[in-house]
Amino acid sequence: MKKLMPVLLAVSVVAGCNKASNEAEPASTTTPISSMEKQSNNSAKVKLRHNGQVIQVSANAMNAHLAHGDQIVVQSRDMAQNISDVQADPTKWFFYNDETDAIDNSLGSFVSGPGTAPYGSGSAQISVSGTQRRNLATYQFSGTPLADITVLAFSTYNPSAGNGGAANRSGYLNFNVDFNGSDTWQRRLVFTPPANAIAQNTWQEWDCIDNGNAVWRYSGGNFPGTSVSSMTWSNLLSTYPGIRIRVTDSWLGIRVGSPYANGYTENIDGFKLNTRTYDFDN
Repeated sequence: MKKLMPVLLAVSVVAGCNKASNEAEPASTTTPISSMEKQSNNSAKVKLRHNGQVIQVSANAMNAHLAHGDQIVVQSRDMAQNISDVQADPTKWFFYNDETDAIDNSLGSFVSGPGTAPYGSGSAQISVSGTQRRNLATYQFSGTPLADITVLAFSTYNPSAGNGGAANRSGYLNFNVDFNGSDTWQRRLVFTPPANAIAQNTWQEWDCIDNGNAVWRYSGGNFPGTSVSSMTWSNLLSTYPGIRIRVTDSWLGIRVGSPYANGYTENIDGFKLNTRTYDFDN
């Protein structure tokens, strides 16, 4: 079944995407606006964690703060409520339902802890059961070449309390990919934390590059033009020199639910892409 949801990130701004099952299919191919440039070139205020305190600075001053190790703070009131919010500010995050292809912020929450969160005092939390597949997601990295990404990571906490299945479950990173620069629908790349490295009741950071050795999967089965269904980050860059996050449907999310029929809860914090670290806080 395909569902239609409008998306963004073009000079003329409105794009669209169809989703089959849990992935997206698209629309406009007009020249993209870099949402990172958009945020850094306007006068809006950005919340940062600076020396342990939350401050607000102009977007024009943000990059200087990030260069010194500050984090971008995201709280429940900062989340996009609908696709119009995302079109107005592509840097926003939101909770996303992969079953109905809809932004729905009732699907997650911002909580204290658990334990000592990587940044601030809290984290984003998503609980699933049955066939549910939910994400903490954003559209803000439109057209970013993978070769330009030097840091890519996120942190998770797998609590034993209330989790009905295996102890080695984890949220995972996935995003819409463009292998060849055509900006057509080419499915998603997926990074899943190694099952043998997952521990319960502790925060863990997952390095999605790992000196080029991090293993990625392709949601379409075998990678295009190959007979393999997984590749290291280094192999992705060498096999597809122009590979990038898709432009007109630049969806990227940390997903919880594979699905997990007997229930699972995951906490998420500290998403990192290059100089940007996002502190999901209560």
